[in-house]
Amino acid sequence: MNQLKIFTFGASVLLSFIITRTLGQERPQTPKAPLPYQVLEVNYQVKEDTSVHLSATLTLPKGKGPFKAILIIGGSGQTSRNQPVYNHQMMFVLSDFLTRKGFATLRFDDRGAGKSTIGSKKISEMTESDYLNDARAGLEFLKRHTMINHNKIGIIGHSAGASQGIVLSTEPRNNVWFSILLGGAVNNYPHMIVAQQSKLMAKASGKSARLQQADSAFVAKSIYYTINEPSYDKRMHAIRKIADEELQKLSAQEQEELRKGFYTRVNILSSEQFYVAANQNQHDHLLEVKCPVLIILGENDLNVDPKYYGPKMLASMAANFNPKSKLVILPGISHMMQFSKTGLFAEAKEIDETISTKVLDVISAWIDTLLK
Repeated sequence: MNQLKIFTFGASVLLSFIITRTLGQERPQTPKAPLPYQVLEVNYQVKEDTSVHLSATLTLPKGKGPFKAILIIGGSGQTSRNQPVYNHQMMFVLSDFLTRKGFATLRFDDRGAGKSTIGSKKISEMTESDYLNDARAGLEFLKRHTMINHNKIGIIGHSAGASQGIVLSTEPRNNVWFSILLGGAVNNYPHMIVAQQSKLMAKASGKSARLQQADSAFVAKSIYYTINEPSYDKRMHAIRKIADEELQKLSAQEQEELRKGFYTRVNILSSEQFYVAANQNQHDHLLEVKCPVLIILGENDLNVDPKYYGPKMLASMAANFNPKSKLVILPGISHMMQFSKTGLFAEAKEIDETISTKVLDVISAWIDTLLK
């Protein structure tokens, strides 16, 4: 197999280490039992590393089958199949919505999360090729299942999952029916993404110009080691030292404001996953994909700035023209596909809606055009 040539760590790099399960009241869109369709707990191995056993939920709509199916791929980091964030369960809501429309769906726990085994590699050793293999294993599971129409399997991915989905869509053996990218960016260098995200998020959070400058300085200095230091331990030590030095230049109050964000990014910028991605040649898979593609970006997305990424992806789609492909930029929508005021990740805590109905409406209407 050819070396992976896309940065699928992608647009959610600053979310990777902060997407966690939280306790509290269920959100209004979280599906309630009894559900009007079949829900099956399934498990399957990853061909490239048989020590990895992925645990997943397969939903089957009412009827005889075989059913059209959709593989749902979550964002980056070790997240369980529902992608729980501040009591929101984005992938559960998405799966329920699609199953009620008559599709089978498969959503899975990342290796090392939920009920999935971690396999032979440590988390710090994993790269995007490993995550891509896991997603591909889901496609292969669906193709083997007797209740699935093997010629009608689509993919919906969020953030890094969107980038993985578009890579899988270019592989002829997968015969992907369609690919939907929710807040996903492709063909971009990871260090550029981090620098851009840091600037946008610092500005949106209302940080002073001094703190924004400190944030940018930390990222700019760290990226040298991200790209050029092959040793994980040395990379971690060097970037942590930069964080400490930059924080020491600030007052105690300013340090408190930036410390958590700095040390979160120490882990990200020093990870093996990020090092490998930063040293790969970037490749525009939108120029190669043969199936219809729907890209949904939010105007308030601080991870994938639509003003920057939108025109680039639109140009790629025009160069590889498919009359059924479409790019939509939705006003007020954040990276988490919610209606928001600022687009900051923490805002999801105060938002009741898990996925904006505008997003679901666009997905539904577009899929309907493929069924005609």
